[in-house]
Amino acid sequence: MKLRELLQNISVTECTADLDTEISGVSYDSRNTAEGELFVAMTGYETDGHRFIPMAREKGAACVLCEKKVDDAPCIIVEDSRAALAQLGRNWYGDPAASMTMLGVTGTNGKTTTTY
Repeated sequence: MKLRELLQNISVTECTADLDTEISGVSYDSRNTAEGELFVAMTGYETDGHRFIPMAREKGAACVLCEKKVDDAPCIIVEDSRAALAQLGRNWYGDPAASMTMLGVTGTNGKTTTTY
């Protein structure tokens, strides 16, 4: 999938990557990043995912989606990389939720009977 297609509906602050780059997958764990993937660096509670950008690049990441500017890699900068990751998943898999119907059954009694 082209990077431009993958970034649909994502608010990009700055981009130094070629939008025609072919992306083979999306990864947020640098240990599992493969050649040609888009690596998503997220700031967490324990550690900052931006620390692992060099490792992801060594493993072959085509570019990086992050919240802070990176000088040594093609990158897409967004305000919230965690929210962007959710939209990336939606774009990668063709927005499967769009074709689903969601129903909820609430109450104290009768939920199991009603759903059967």
